[in-house]
Amino acid sequence: MNFIPKAGLSALFNNNSNEQPKDQDCSSQELSFIKDETVDNDRILIQEIEREAKEEATTKTIELCPRILATVQCVFSAFHKELSKDDNRQHSKVLYPVPTVLTIAMIARLCGYLNATDIALFYNNFHSMLSLLVCGMPPSEHLISSATVSRILSLIPSEKYEDLFNKHFGSRLGHKKFKRELNRLRIITFDGQENRAGYVKGSPNRRKKGNHIVSCVDGATGLVLKFINVSKKNQEVKAFLEMLAEIPDASGMLFTCDALNSRKSLLAEVLKKNGNCGLKIKGNSILTREVKALFTTEDLPIYAEETLVVQSGGKIAEHKLEVVKITEDNIPEVKNWPGLKTAVKVTTNRHKVIAGKVVKSTCREYFMVFTIDDIEAIKDTILQSWTCETMHYTNDMVFLSDKLAITNKKHIAGQNALNKAAYNVLKVQTNSNESGKKCSFKELILRNSADPKQALKDLYDYIVKELGFKVSQILPCKEFGISKLIKGY
Repeated sequence: MNFIPKAGLSALFNNNSNEQPKDQDCSSQELSFIKDETVDNDRILIQEIEREAKEEATTKTIELCPRILATVQCVFSAFHKELSKDDNRQHSKVLYPVPTVLTIAMIARLCGYLNATDIALFYNNFHSMLSLLVCGMPPSEHLISSATVSRILSLIPSEKYEDLFNKHFGSRLGHKKFKRELNRLRIITFDGQENRAGYVKGSPNRRKKGNHIVSCVDGATGLVLKFINVSKKNQEVKAFLEMLAEIPDASGMLFTCDALNSRKSLLAEVLKKNGNCGLKIKGNSILTREVKALFTTEDLPIYAEETLVVQSGGKIAEHKLEVVKITEDNIPEVKNWPGLKTAVKVTTNRHKVIAGKVVKSTCREYFMVFTIDDIEAIKDTILQSWTCETMHYTNDMVFLSDKLAITNKKHIAGQNALNKAAYNVLKVQTNSNESGKKCSFKELILRNSADPKQALKDLYDYIVKELGFKVSQILPCKEFGISKLIKGY
């Protein structure tokens, strides 16, 4: 008779028992090991299939549109040329070259990967695709960390980031696709922006911010022309005058800003460059008091009166303009502001519309002074003077610049430059959508995050079609080995 051991019975009928036969333990361990090994093999196989699929899709994209590869390599070569002298690391030990990481950070920004952690995630997840496009990437077993990304972005001086943007992403804007009509002034607005999450390292006061940026924006296209990083908010006019000094002749341009930056020194410098100004005024200055008093007088000789209606996003804005010519007779303070010709009172009524009904209305009035008396140019200035604020809003809500809690000024400058460049690339797509339907920044970023090759097409459209740069392919990235790059770096 065959007897079944008690341990065997407990194993067969008592599932809650802790006693297990030794031979069954061994078999369960073997089965568990085989199961884990099978799962790991399946996972590796799936990852290999995904990698091959991404490489094949990227290769097809390059074959169908080789200019995309040429555009990425053009950006890389520009970064390599400008930054080759700023990397103080031992070149023989460099695994992640600065131009390579910065190029990938640029592409990642177009796909919604914003901070250093996100950029490292993008680098590692899309390594197989990026290795076909970006020169100098190490083998796939070398995964980059967020700390490495931050350290590499902090190697580049702030001034170099500004030069990179101004030379390759901003200085030639608006010259081809968005042509101005003849005899129409080009409206350029400038303003500063503060990063609320950043602060000065070593300062006990967290309210003392260390990240301020001043930008010049093209009013017609909404694209950023130039930007400068400053240490204090009250240095906005100084930064603008530095950018203005780079323009040999400002004729055909009209510069506008907010009331905080409307100063006599700015007006004088613009007039020296043969430019024009449209300045907002407020507060208790002598000029503001006299202009307000002028519009309260009876039988005021109105030079022109216009009404502008703008509808967007469920809101209707009605701007009523009253234009008066000013001289020393009706505004004595004009003698201290040489060049001013007209004063404008703007009354804006904004209506929020839901289901065809106005649910909320607000009224606001402000005053501006101009060095011109052209009504069409004044109307353009009123409508386009808010483009800089729109850019700031996009920078805060889409690129999350207000949540950038870093203190390294070089790293801050790098993030600012990447944000401005990505903003310009995507702004062109919102301005010129082929389907006729306008796409928002968030819609474009969601599309690019699902398919990064779309971001490369956006970059091509901006670099080649908008800026007018000519690109030519250097050589396939697989042939461009890391040893060759380091040797020539």
